[in-house]
Amino acid sequence: MSETNEAAQTARAKDEFFSAGMHMFHVTGFPQQPGVLTSKAEAPQDARLDVRRTDPASSQHISAPDAEGVAFGTQSFSLINSGNRTLHAPKRSWKITLEHGTNRIAGMTCINLKSMYNDPSQMREALAWRLFRHAGVPAAGTPTRSSRSTRLTTACSPLSSKWISGS
Repeated sequence: MSETNEAAQTARAKDEFFSAGMHMFHVTGFPQQPGVLTSKAEAPQDARLDVRRTDPASSQHISAPDAEGVAFGTQSFSLINSGNRTLHAPKRSWKITLEHGTNRIAGMTCINLKSMYNDPSQMREALAWRLFRHAGVPAAGTPTRSSRSTRLTTACSPLSSKWISGS
């Protein structure tokens, strides 16, 4: 596949992913770590990451464990806590890195789940992302539900140097 076609396919996949109402990131088999993960922790052999679309209005904590509705699943991933202000907050931000280069969520090999802990700009940020998307400006950010807690996070794709330079 040519680089141009691959970039277009990745852009479409990201648009589809971030236009969904909400996703749930469900991690199983990953032992609870004491303290803050300041270095990358590889997933143990029995761990699994599943990403599902979910309804923001749903009262269900975690969607059914069947394969239906799973947008992505892998056993090759790592986790690390991220953020400066939220690193020691009760609700932490997470960075998920997909290992082995073949696993991708909507063309991305890593995704940041921002906790939005104690952030008064949370609503403004959600509105800004939506406004950018409606204006046709590439923008990340969609509400997600983390299975580690029932609180919302914002999923952000990291900006690449190609995106920033416009090439």
